[in-house]
Amino acid sequence: MWSNTQKQLAVRACNQARITDDQRRMILSGPAIGGRAMHHGKITSTSPDLTNADFEQFMAQVEHISGGQVLHFSQGYFRGKADSGVNERLVQLAHDLAAKQTRYQLPGLCRRLSRGRAGAIEDLTAKECWNLVECLKGIIARDGQGAGGKGQADREGEAPSEPSVIPGAIENRKSKIENRRQAEMHSALQSIADQEVPF
Repeated sequence: MWSNTQKQLAVRACNQARITDDQRRMILSGPAIGGRAMHHGKITSTSPDLTNADFEQFMAQVEHISGGQVLHFSQGYFRGKADSGVNERLVQLAHDLAAKQTRYQLPGLCRRLSRGRAGAIEDLTAKECWNLVECLKGIIARDGQGAGGKGQADREGEAPSEPSVIPGAIENRKSKIENRRQAEMHSALQSIADQEVPF
């Protein structure tokens, strides 16, 4: 849970960056915070599941919108703190999901998602690692190895078929909706970032 000081800093930083309540909730519901801001069906900074790392990630995004500096903190202060934590969590999540599927070899997925640049999760960029996580979620959901869903071969009247491309966010309807929402959020936040903030 965020401390009262952290909550106050978040509000002051959003006010400085001219971020509305809706935009603040969009940041809180983003993939870097991973749904921990949801409490009693609402997205809120008072959620008891929010961590210090979530605060740093939230402030890093507000800092970016503010032009790289927020409140009295030095230029890029929160970005530097948030980058390492997000990457570590994404790498661990990717490893956990990779262990739940047997269809694809992990080095091959990493090479495919990085266009041949990386053969291990640790060598992926944060964006590539996020795409790998979404890809693995799609594989697990289709194979029925995740939350007890039916795999392709278990459906009556359907023959299992191999996907034409590596499964991932594109083939997964849920991920498409999430991607569209993220694009809308990015567009809204970018429009704020493009505005001049008076001092």
